[in-house]
Amino acid sequence: TYLFKPQKKFLGFVNSLMWRSHFSYTYIKKEKLEKTLDFFSHLYYYNDNHYQKGKNMKKYSKQRETILNNLKSRTDHPTAEQLYLDLKEQMPDMGIATVYRNLSELCDEGEIIKIKSKAGADRFDGNNKPHVHFLCEKCEHLLDICLNEKEKNKLDNDMLALAKQIDGKALSSEIVITGICKNCS
Repeated sequence: TYLFKPQKKFLGFVNSLMWRSHFSYTYIKKEKLEKTLDFFSHLYYYNDNHYQKGKNMKKYSKQRETILNNLKSRTDHPTAEQLYLDLKEQMPDMGIATVYRNLSELCDEGEIIKIKSKAGADRFDGNNKPHVHFLCEKCEHLLDICLNEKEKNKLDNDMLALAKQIDGKALSSEIVITGICKNCS
C-alpha cells in the first residue's frame, strides 16, 4: 500500500519525516504519510499568507479584515452596496465583487449575520450574538433588540417547543419584528 514515489526535490521534506535523502526514489507507506499530513493540517499558521486552523485554511486578506472590522463597529445594518461605498475611501482598489464574496464567506462562517429583505437588498449585521431585529415599515430602519440571559433562554425554550409540535428539531431562528419606529410614529 504505497501512495507514490517522490522525486529528489521532495526528499528534503520527507527526509525530516522518516528516511534517507540520498536516494532518488523512495517509497512512502500510505498510512504513515496520511498520519503525518493529518498532524500538520491541524497546526495554526500565523505567517503572512494564512490565518486559520486546519484543513479549511483561508488566505489572509486585508480586504476581508477591513470588511469584518467595519461591520463589527457599526449598528446600522448596511447593504453590500452601502458597505462598498464606505470602504471605497479606505481601499480604492477593492471592487464590489470582493465585498459580496467576503460577505458571503463571513456569513457562512458565522462571523456576521445576513438579514434578508422582502423589498430590497439584503443587509448585514456584525453583531453575531443572539438578538432580535425590529424593522420600521416606513423608514426601513433596522434596530437591534438585545436580550438578557433570561429572555434568551425563554426564547430558546419557546423555539424548541414550537418545533416539537411538528416533531422537528430547532437549530436556529431569525426573528424580525416589523412595525413603526418611534421616529416615524
